[in-house]
Amino acid sequence: MKFDKLPTAEPRPGDSAAMLEAIKELERQGVDVRRPLGSPYQLKVAADLSYFPDKGTIYQDGARGAMPQRGLRSLIDLLKAEKQGGSSVQLSLKG
Repeated sequence: MKFDKLPTAEPRPGDSAAMLEAIKELERQGVDVRRPLGSPYQLKVAADLSYFPDKGTIYQDGARGAMPQRGLRSLIDLLKAEKQGGSSVQLSLKG
């Protein structure tokens, strides 16, 4: 499903502390964070970028495995680098 058709990320019953923190912090940072309906562990933070808060893994669509960066702080740094033009990730920011 296309990124812009995914529902906005919202907390769900049974979410882990890592998921709740990730949603809250990414929204605070102004990231347009989405959450696929069928995946309780995944957040989409760009058209081609997923984050799995419980493991801290970051995946770029089409890649063979997770990116070497791990954790929420690394994800935010990656997204900031993209916003400043220093990365190839397609970033979607609110507003």
